[in-house]
Amino acid sequence: MVVVASCKKKDTISILYIVGSTKDFLDTELSKYETWEEWEKVNKSINLFKDEKNPIASFGQAKGKQGVGQTTILKFLEGSYTQPDIQTALGVLNNESISQEAIEILGNINDVAVVTSVFKKVAKERGEDIPKEEQIEIVKKVEKRISDKKKTKGNGGMGLTGSDAQKSLRLMVLQETTGEDEFDLEIKDLEIDMEKICKSARTLDKQIGLINTKLDKLEINKIEGLAAKLTMQNFTELGLSIKIMVEYFGININLKQIENES
Repeated sequence: MVVVASCKKKDTISILYIVGSTKDFLDTELSKYETWEEWEKVNKSINLFKDEKNPIASFGQAKGKQGVGQTTILKFLEGSYTQPDIQTALGVLNNESISQEAIEILGNINDVAVVTSVFKKVAKERGEDIPKEEQIEIVKKVEKRISDKKKTKGNGGMGLTGSDAQKSLRLMVLQETTGEDEFDLEIKDLEIDMEKICKSARTLDKQIGLINTKLDKLEINKIEGLAAKLTMQNFTELGLSIKIMVEYFGININLKQIENES
C-alpha cells in the first residue's frame, strides 16, 4: 500500500491538497475490498475502523456514495490537522459552487471557514450561487482591506485575534458581497442574537419550571450545599446581565435582594 505523506503546514493550499489527496487515496483503496474482513486481513496496521463501536458498519459507510469522511481522514493523518480543518477543506472540495481559486487566496484555513459560510448564506438569500469570478474579486478586495489595516496599525497587525478577527473578516466579506454597510449588518446580527436569547430563555424557563414542580412534589422547602450555592451564584450573574439588557427596553429591575442573598 502506498501511503500519502502527512504534512503539518497550515496554509490553505497545503490543507486542501493533503485532504483532497488523502480522500482520493482512501476511496480508491477501499474500493478494492468488498467486505470489512477482506480489508482487515490486508490492512491490519491501518487503524481506521478497528476502534469504532461497529467497525463493519463504519467500513460500509466509508464505502458509500460520499466516500470517506472527516473522521476517517483525521485518523489516517494522525493529528496533522484538526477535525474542523478537515471539515472546512472537504466543504470546499465537495462544493462545486465555491471557487477554489478564490479560497486559495486566503492564507488561513480558519478564514476559509468564515468566507465559505458567508458565501453559502448569501447564495441562499439570493436563491442562486455567487458567480466564481465575483467570489475571486470579493476575496481580493477583502485581502486588500486587511492588508491596508495592517499597514495602518503597523507591526501590531489589525489588533484583532481569535473570534474578534473572525467577526471582522465576516463583516468585511458580507459588506463586499451584499453592498450593505457595517451598521446594518451589525443590526441584523443583533436581531439573530436576540432570537437565540429568546429561544434559550424559553428553554431555561421550562427547565426551571420542571425543577420547581419536582421540588414541590418532594415537599422540599430549601436546597443547601455546594450545588445550591453555585446555582445561586450563576442565577445572580444571569440576573445582573438581564438587568443591564432590559434597561435598553426602558425597564429597571431591582436585584439588591438577590445580591444580598448570594
